[in-house]
Amino acid sequence: MLRVLFVTLLLKCFILGVKYFNGYFSCVKCSVEGELIYKRMTFLDLDAPLCSDESFVNNSQKEFHNERTILETIPGLGCESCVPYDYMHLLILGILRKKMYMWLTGPLKVHLPSSKVNSIPDRLLNLVGWVPCDFARKPRSLQYVKKFKATEFRLILL
Repeated sequence: MLRVLFVTLLLKCFILGVKYFNGYFSCVKCSVEGELIYKRMTFLDLDAPLCSDESFVNNSQKEFHNERTILETIPGLGCESCVPYDYMHLLILGILRKKMYMWLTGPLKVHLPSSKVNSIPDRLLNLVGWVPCDFARKPRSLQYVKKFKATEFRLILL
């Protein structure tokens, strides 16, 4: 599954002719420059100017583009406005995973009480028989949260 998602991200960047997802100028929606922190590309500027279909066609951010794409020639198709966000990496593995880490091991002001943390695994494990086949993985204990896959976080979110 991870291999398929990785290939999908690479294919998206290849088709658009832009930097791959881990490059310094790799945000598809804005012109922020990434910063390498603890071996991870991090985008800290929340007020970076957004890209538009015109700026994509005009190649206004030279660092972002690798080459021209044939998609630019299709009338009415905007390479910025018609390419969807990747919700798995943005929402599930981005926001939800970080929030769960904070709730379980974060600072005291956001950390859940241990009584609640201890009751969550029991509730998750009680759901195993009721999880539809749409979810590839069944719920497991929170002691494995560092090894959770995106489908497990998605199940908790839904």
